[in-house]
Amino acid sequence: MAIPESAKRNFEALRLAFARNEACLVEGVDKKTGDKVDLICAVSQIATERGSMIEFQPLAEMSRG
Repeated sequence: MAIPESAKRNFEALRLAFARNEACLVEGVDKKTGDKVDLICAVSQIATERGSMIEFQPLAEMSRG
């Protein structure tokens, strides 16, 4: 079974985020179940008209247990 291109792109984004120290672990909530989930996110600083803001882009969900 081949790994889908979307998974390869996500893995590359994750690898680059860690290499640049632009990754973090965040606790979130699954919209469908309401359960808490642990997410690996890429962190980006974005310039806006009012200054800058931090954006968290979820890349992977950690398994609990």
